[in-house]
Amino acid sequence: MCTFQAAVQYDDFRGEVACDRSDHKNLRDILAARDLVNDDEYVMGFRMGASGLTGEAIAEVSMVIYLADQPFEQGLTAIRAVEIIMPPADALSYFKRFDLVATNGVDTTQAVVDGPHY
Repeated sequence: MCTFQAAVQYDDFRGEVACDRSDHKNLRDILAARDLVNDDEYVMGFRMGASGLTGEAIAEVSMVIYLADQPFEQGLTAIRAVEIIMPPADALSYFKRFDLVATNGVDTTQAVVDGPHY
């Protein structure tokens, strides 16, 4: 599995995600509060996941935050990953908008959606 590609055991649904950072909170702040980030590092990405799900409400998700200490315009050669665990509502509070779309692989190129779609 590629580090920067989402995958789970069976990949029954695949898709993509897009999100906008919050104007009031950022992931670097939580890392700094936990003394998990160096002064010269910045957040270049993240992975959010949950496993061992039983169909019940979940209390926590894993968030792996990827850090770099060089400008991304130069191409990154080293990335450090830090994992933190938090409630799903807390994880989503770091974003203004969070949009995840996944399908079971069916061809949707000609489909017209009837109902809510953003």
